[in-house]
Amino acid sequence: MMKYILMISVFFIACGKDLTTDGINKTGKKLSRVGDTEFTYENNLLSEVQNERGYYVLQKYFYNNLDQVIEINYYIEDESGNLKLQEKELLSYDNNVLLSSRRQRVNADLTFSDIYYYNYFYDSNNKLIKSDYINATTNEVENSTEYEWSNGNISKKINLIENNMILSTAEFEYDDKLSYKFCSPYYRAYGENLSKNNATKITYTSNSDLIIIDFICEVCTLKYEYDGYLPTSVERMFFGKSEIEYE
Repeated sequence: MMKYILMISVFFIACGKDLTTDGINKTGKKLSRVGDTEFTYENNLLSEVQNERGYYVLQKYFYNNLDQVIEINYYIEDESGNLKLQEKELLSYDNNVLLSSRRQRVNADLTFSDIYYYNYFYDSNNKLIKSDYINATTNEVENSTEYEWSNGNISKKINLIENNMILSTAEFEYDDKLSYKFCSPYYRAYGENLSKNNATKITYTSNSDLIIIDFICEVCTLKYEYDGYLPTSVERMFFGKSEIEYE
């Protein structure tokens, strides 16, 4: 039986109509920094994200006339220290619902080649219930992720491969505070960040017959400090503490 290296599927999920606020939560604040990651806004919309320690040192966001993100450009730093456009992501909507995203790489001749696609599926309340990862070369679905919801939060994430075999699951517990990631295009790359509250515990279960590299922790805990309804810091197992700032 083929075994799989466990990978975190990265994609972008729309925040419905709330995406127009672009990370501005009910307190009227928006993120300015989380650890080493800095957020820049134009007209209350996220325009750039910078992290000198990240693989992508800069991300740029572009919008349609409905303030929906339609393109994200990902930059790396080359050997000379110059910014280089490495990849971009294109997003398609049906009104306020994200239907698909397409990831592309930049070729040597500055043309673009597709890497993969994502298609998204929702329930009658426009809550994400499934995403399909499609290989751009074969145009076949290689894996899927299903989501279960409870009280406005994703309670369980199920990663599936061919024939609906379960590769892994993640179950989430939350606090009662507003998530600092909620409706930020930067964090919407991960489906579980659709949740309105902050995850405090994540329990992973993997299929040992299929996975050759396991999770960094089977039970991961996150601790927060708060100022009212918003976290001012987050401490993650194996990653340490990050200060959270708003503007």
